[in-house]
Amino acid sequence: MFMTTLKFIAIFLLVAPTATSSNLTEYHYEQENDNNNVTVDSTLVNTQNFTLPAFEYHQHESDYIENLTQPTAAFEHNNNTTAKEEDTNHHADDAQETKDGIHQRGGRRERVHDFIDKQLERSSDEFAEFRDNDETVDNIFSSYQEIFERNYESTQEKRLRRSLFKKHLMNIIKTNSNSNLAHKASINAFSDMTVEEFNAQKKGLKIPKNSKRRLDNDDDNDDDRLSRSSREDTRNRYRKTAERHGHARHTSPSLDWVSLGRVTSVKDQLQCGDCYAFATMAVLEGLWMNTAGNLVDFSPQELTDCSSAYGNSGCNGGFFTASIDYLNSNNGSVSLWSDHNDTSVVGTCLMSTMTTPYQFGTIQYAQVSVGDEAQLLKAVNQGPVWIGINADTSTFMYYSSGVINLNSSACSPNSIDHAVTLVGYGNNPVTGLDYWKIKNSWSAEWGEDGYVRIARGKNVCGVASYAFTATVS
Repeated sequence: MFMTTLKFIAIFLLVAPTATSSNLTEYHYEQENDNNNVTVDSTLVNTQNFTLPAFEYHQHESDYIENLTQPTAAFEHNNNTTAKEEDTNHHADDAQETKDGIHQRGGRRERVHDFIDKQLERSSDEFAEFRDNDETVDNIFSSYQEIFERNYESTQEKRLRRSLFKKHLMNIIKTNSNSNLAHKASINAFSDMTVEEFNAQKKGLKIPKNSKRRLDNDDDNDDDRLSRSSREDTRNRYRKTAERHGHARHTSPSLDWVSLGRVTSVKDQLQCGDCYAFATMAVLEGLWMNTAGNLVDFSPQELTDCSSAYGNSGCNGGFFTASIDYLNSNNGSVSLWSDHNDTSVVGTCLMSTMTTPYQFGTIQYAQVSVGDEAQLLKAVNQGPVWIGINADTSTFMYYSSGVINLNSSACSPNSIDHAVTLVGYGNNPVTGLDYWKIKNSWSAEWGEDGYVRIARGKNVCGVASYAFTATVS
């Protein structure tokens, strides 16, 4: 038996497909056994099933999984509560949980955790069981492979994926045993992936340089007059836009646009970094329902395929304003999901062949002041809001349920890398946490049926750092 410590040096190089091009990625990792003897091994992993950025990518990580052994220094804590205490009025999401925080809905995550429970029936220390008993890990990993239909290219790749799975699994156990946290984690479709693969496939927000500078400079330094002036200008512009379009001055104590019928089903961006497209279309779906009275599924693939001339980069990222600028060039015409469905790759733009596109006319947008959650609250009372968040943490990779309540050192509000849709807010009367309800694009198997709750009031993970509203005349 030995404990495996992984240290990765991964180099991804993608070239135009040719007869001799390779899809192999070389991973080097060290294994430390009980005698502290370190052996170096390497393997070539076929990455042809993964859509990675079309540029040379170097990533050097010494410990890619977050160390949660001392969580009190990194996480906010409500001393009177634990993560198992759930919001009694949160659309039945918290009605029943297993000890691992997995919602009992019969999906693939639940089947894996049911198998884990059986493996641990005689164990008094879950963490030690996974750390020291390779047979237990092998059994659980075999179950994971079967349930999630994993077929690896080689024995070497399987060995790597099993090592990744064990690291992720132990991190999940640490999270779920930490009573300081208000959320839970679980095994899911990402549990055998490297962080690089996860980031390339499941994110895709590229913030323009001028906006990125505003985020980096958005602190409360009294000497930063330019930054403060910029924020005030943004507030004034938003205030005028809100007044022009009748944004309410008063807000309700809780709101859920999902239950009110202005949000379509959760989608899956598959292996394409086009989260920006899914979040944009989710906002427009809510806007169409509000103006036309019917809820329809619009096509994120249209933005992925058609908007590169306006600043987006297909599966390699994009942003909200470029997407709206593209749509406005076609009189606000939007195609349906059924006419232009998701393919996980950049394809031919089909907009010119659409016979009955939905037309908004000119779509207007306004940015919420950076970090202003009071303004964000008013904005979401008018409909779903496009927001960027910092999802560059294993918390999002494993998230299953509860309210993410990390402090800025654990999840910087300035490092925005993923686009999602704000669809409501509420309060957990047991924990006392106010939260935002957010629609993601990682399938309904992730999180709370595809949604995540993030604590409200402290700009957790940058939830109010890069937000936009949309209106029509």
